[in-house]
Amino acid sequence: MMTQNADKKREQIQMFCMDDMVPRNHLLRIIDKAIDWNFIYGLVEDKYSPDNGRPGMDLVMLIKIPFIQYLYGIKSMRQTVKEFEVNVAYRWFLGLEMTDKVPHFSTFGKNYTRRFKDTDLFEQIFSHILQECYKFKLIDPGEVFVDATHVKARANNKKMQKRIAREEALFFEELLKKEINEDREAHGKHPLKAEYGFKVHTAYIAEVKRDLGLPMYDAPNAVEELKQPRKHPTAEKVEAIKAALKYFGVI
Repeated sequence: MMTQNADKKREQIQMFCMDDMVPRNHLLRIIDKAIDWNFIYGLVEDKYSPDNGRPGMDLVMLIKIPFIQYLYGIKSMRQTVKEFEVNVAYRWFLGLEMTDKVPHFSTFGKNYTRRFKDTDLFEQIFSHILQECYKFKLIDPGEVFVDATHVKARANNKKMQKRIAREEALFFEELLKKEINEDREAHGKHPLKAEYGFKVHTAYIAEVKRDLGLPMYDAPNAVEELKQPRKHPTAEKVEAIKAALKYFGVI
């Protein structure tokens, strides 16, 4: 006998607990238990005023939002926010109930700008989270995030994993800044300024690393770019790239 009761089930009122909706072995549940997220509050305490202004987005949520995007390779922050509307596990990880309003993309951008602009706090926090995930074997450090995809990299020891975590955090933050700047410009606001005031093409970074005799990740896109006839980076850009490599302990 064929039944036709799908519509009736959709209209039923049910009582449930958010915690019961997420499987015990779900990756986000395991990560949430493995990491002590409270370290974030201590790092950014001086960025919040206890008496003035409207309450900002919870700091842990502010970090967990881009972490979900990174972990699942979602193409953009806008798409990530849309996923929160329907994904129960994402909502649970963020501490949202099913009826809670999902943070708007512009809300994330404003909070990011207010808390992390002109600091290295995001890189510190994100890098630490990645290192913890590497330590507990929750994320494979043998894959790195390049152009919203994961490519193979060499990560044979803790020192290399620490370096990869810092480079990953910086690279992912640049993707976030790019999307935030696009939103700011669309609303008639000035874009966030980079420390050196210009963008550096990934092929330039690869060329500088090659000139220094440094190993490069096996990233097909970067290798292909080097085959194209391009001008060498200016002296200013070379110094900026070297400064970044030195900061992250690459040289």
